[in-house]
Amino acid sequence: MFGDPIAFLRNAVTKNLARIKAGDQESSYMSSDQNFILEISHQTTKVGRERTTLRFTERKTVTDPLTAQSDYDSATFTFTIDRPGYGFSDVELYYDINALMAFLSQANVTKLVGHES
Repeated sequence: MFGDPIAFLRNAVTKNLARIKAGDQESSYMSSDQNFILEISHQTTKVGRERTTLRFTERKTVTDPLTAQSDYDSATFTFTIDRPGYGFSDVELYYDINALMAFLSQANVTKLVGHES
């Protein structure tokens, strides 16, 4: 199990996310202002694949540009590792994750958000 709280570095500012839920295969963490949530879960599929999911959500107050009404809205980022029960080592998965993280440069994130594929 991960430590409690989890220190989450965002734009050079550390957000401490306290554990708010813990189960055998899942945990949830939230900042004290409830604006940042991290959920971690593990599942085994019917065909024996191992699935690990991290889901990060940021909530903030947004203003509708047409009505000037303010309300909460959120952005969610999901990262899933889906692998067979055997055949891929932790080191190989680490290499693949690092390659994906390197791909997610500011320029490539801008392209993704701009609907490039």
